[in-house]
Amino acid sequence: MTDVLEWDHSVTPARPALVRAALICADYDAGMHGWRAHADNRTCRVAWTRRGTASLVMPWE
Repeated sequence: MTDVLEWDHSVTPARPALVRAALICADYDAGMHGWRAHADNRTCRVAWTRRGTASLVMPWE
């Protein structure tokens, strides 16, 4: 996660509801470059379980 954009203040303590996340992927190019990594910043909602575990809702576009 790179930044919290919105907080959920309906619970105490407040928790992130919307975040900016860096999605990182890597691939291997045997011909020229070897390993390469790429990152893309995405805005993601945060889903919370009743136990307080968070997970990102991935924006597949």
